[in-house]
Amino acid sequence: MSERALTIAAILVSCAAPALAQGILVPQTAAGTPAETALPPFVVEYHRAEVELSRQIATVKVDMVFRNPGSVPAEGIFVLPVPRGTAVQDFTLRAGDKVLEAKLLPADEARRLYESIVNQRKDPGLLEFVGQSCLQARVFPIPPGGEQSFTVSYASLATREDDVVRWAYPVRSLRHAAPAAGKVSIKVTIREDEPIRSIFSPTHDVLVVRSGEREAEVEYAPDQAYVDEDFLLYYGLSGSDVGVTVLSHQAGEDDAYFAVLAAPRVEGLEPAPKDVVFVIDTSGSMRGDKWTQAEAAIGQCLARLAPQDRFGIVAFSTDVRVFASELVPATKEKIEEAAGFVSAQRVNGGTAIHEATRKGFELAAQVGSSREPFVILLTDGLPTIGERDPAAIQKSLAGANAARARLFVFGVGYDVDAQLLDRLAADHAGWSDYVHPGEPLDLRVTSFFRKVESPVLTDLVLEIDGVRAQDVYPKELPPLFAGGQLVLFGQALGQGKATFRLRGKVRGEERVYEVEHEFRANRTDHAFLPILWATRKIGYLLDQIRMHGKSEELVDEIVRLSKKYGVITEYTSFFVEEAGIAHATDLRLQLEENLARAYEQRAGNWACNQGLNLRNYRDITNSSQVNLLFGQAGANQVREAGVRRMGEKVFYLRGDTWVDSAYDGKIELNEVESFTEDYWKLNAGDADMAQYQSLGRKVIIVQEGKALYCR
Repeated sequence: MSERALTIAAILVSCAAPALAQGILVPQTAAGTPAETALPPFVVEYHRAEVELSRQIATVKVDMVFRNPGSVPAEGIFVLPVPRGTAVQDFTLRAGDKVLEAKLLPADEARRLYESIVNQRKDPGLLEFVGQSCLQARVFPIPPGGEQSFTVSYASLATREDDVVRWAYPVRSLRHAAPAAGKVSIKVTIREDEPIRSIFSPTHDVLVVRSGEREAEVEYAPDQAYVDEDFLLYYGLSGSDVGVTVLSHQAGEDDAYFAVLAAPRVEGLEPAPKDVVFVIDTSGSMRGDKWTQAEAAIGQCLARLAPQDRFGIVAFSTDVRVFASELVPATKEKIEEAAGFVSAQRVNGGTAIHEATRKGFELAAQVGSSREPFVILLTDGLPTIGERDPAAIQKSLAGANAARARLFVFGVGYDVDAQLLDRLAADHAGWSDYVHPGEPLDLRVTSFFRKVESPVLTDLVLEIDGVRAQDVYPKELPPLFAGGQLVLFGQALGQGKATFRLRGKVRGEERVYEVEHEFRANRTDHAFLPILWATRKIGYLLDQIRMHGKSEELVDEIVRLSKKYGVITEYTSFFVEEAGIAHATDLRLQLEENLARAYEQRAGNWACNQGLNLRNYRDITNSSQVNLLFGQAGANQVREAGVRRMGEKVFYLRGDTWVDSAYDGKIELNEVESFTEDYWKLNAGDADMAQYQSLGRKVIIVQEGKALYCR
């Protein structure tokens, strides 16, 4: 037996599953029992995980520091909940330079420990781990204001199904470590014998850096950590030029949800030649830092063009000027001339958006075979010269784009017609972005350009046979770029084997990439799929209303999806804010009023933020982005904390009570006092109930037509 097989066999002695949940340090009295609530919880100063993942084996090292914020020395119980069936080997726990003796408690003993902690501290948070065993260690006293470092190391097994590897790193326990977790970072180095294609975290925003066909680094290091869900990482292995991966989720016999991931090989695929037209605003309002950054951005984009590419530049203010009357090859000489053309522009005058964008489309129409055309529009103002009516501009440009060039729009500042820019981008299969005052324009533009500079598969079409697929988003597939990946979400009716066929063109030649996937009932290991699909669909519906006006059918569907899946938009925040809204019959009217009021804002901070939110809904790829919104003012996103999804249920925070979205106010409430014998009987043998109870001291839960009120 090989060394790798022996290692996997040793890990499988414990039964394969995700990684170990990370530590909770609970204050403890000298008698060795959990301390009362009066003793403050230890604070997590930082939590840093480094992982080597190869051939399904994950070698994990975690460094963390806890601080005692209290005024007296405090001992601690170090508790590490172990997910059901977890496979762990070579576990070591160190406090500073001392190795601590850790005791493995089976699930029944661990339950008694969890209940003891919950009873003493009157905090039900640990109940989400009921049914799991745990590792427990006693920690010597930490002085007031003092810190203690811990190092946890172990090996665990990632799961593999077909060509997809899945690895989990549970971080939810950090919610219970302190009022707010400190700096959290996760770095995973993947090394495989087979080529790696898609790399995808459905739970967290990650940075992926590839070092060839078989190696990559995945890093999660946010300013503010998202610890409401465990960190999940998926990657596909394939020798094909484009790897196609399918994931699905189906609770019982209900409709299935699926994701399709497609990613090209890192090396060996020659990008298709492209035509790029830059349409840049040189009106007086661009004067100063905005123009300095715009000029730098265009220069950097020009420098990244490939020799086979062509480009054009349209500068506009009161009038429209072009660098050349036709597209020119991206030679060194032409790029230098173009940089001089941009540098020589005088920044003054009005804003002829319509004429300039039309000229950009005319240049892009000089398209050769197998070339991918883009138009990039950068503006900071409202149309003030020539055609100014938004509807007329939209109609005119719809007929001017003979090459079907994709239009990417950057709105700079708040004095732009955000609705017009959003509509133009949507009409021409691109997207719009808004740069808040003070944000670095050049970094935003060049970051975007790096993602789209190398199209390798164009004219994409997805075909699905064997099941009836519906509501697949995005509706129109963008090109697949080198270093990027395509992520689609959809619903499927039926069970059994299905064939997913991705068609596209590589430098004008037809290619087909095919994979089979079996849909089956009670497949619930990808529970993130329903909410990501629902968010994409809500984004699509909001986009349709913004483009074409309200429809009762669309509004009703947004209300239904928002309630069922717990997706909050700036237009449906009243689901959380108004205590009685769950029982109201006029949800649609409330939403219609909010939409009407919002859509009156064509320009300004809120109009731009609506555009950013809409794009986030449409393009969402992970659940840390759900309910993360730009508000009516400001440039920062805020998470809606008053909604939580637990398994297949959604709860809203009404006052100090978490309320099951299935509760309509008509069902009689059966009250149960929290932390009593009756309270503990509720979750005996029912891990789902324990999860619901873990939300807080006051929870309304609907099960089998009955409503329980834990208080």
